Amino acid sequence: MEVKACRSSESAQAESSAGARDLAVSPGPTRRQHHPRESLDVTRSKVDRTAYVERMNVRRRVAVYVERGNALLVFEHRDRPDAGTQIPAGGLEPGETPEAGVVREVLEETGLRLSEAPSLLGTHDHFDGLGRPSRTYFFRVQAPQDAPESWEHHVTGDGDDTSLVFLCRFDPAPTLWPVQAIHRPGSKLRQSGDR
Repeated sequence: MEVKACRSSESAQAESSAGARDLAVSPGPTRRQHHPRESLDVTRSKVDRTAYVERMNVRRRVAVYVERGNALLVFEHRDRPDAGTQIPAGGLEPGETPEAGVVREVLEETGLRLSEAPSLLGTHDHFDGLGRPSRTYFFRVQAPQDAPESWEHHVTGDGDDTSLVFLCRFDPAPTLWPVQAIHRPGSKLRQSGDR
């Protein structure tokens, strides 16, 4: 199975509202044998991508760059500093659009209510830490004007993060996990051994 690494905002914009049906994963062998270096162009195939995504159990996620000037909203786990600096991100609920997921994730993980609509930067197809195929939709949005510089937030919602405490702040030069920096060129990258 071949997975495309990343998509630009132009190609991802059209698929954001369509959701999971647009996963760019090759459907496997066809009647014509392909050279190993030749990529299958599934964007033009007649494969039912929705059924394929459901069969493959692709996890749909969002990641959000909440910006204030040149600073990025980040957080650390108060009780798990080894988790590193993170941005608001998480899995989409069944039937949820990526845009709605952005608003929910930012509220649950930071307590901020967005006052502007997020804009899609692009997508990233990858395998998560458990080896499952995933598609992450990356968005950018301006922080609400009344957001403080830093605060402590008790995570809400019904996910695995519920009851965790996040230390939120705006940071002009955060160190991010590589997968979180996909659409933020020039970011400092955290290495697996960093503390």
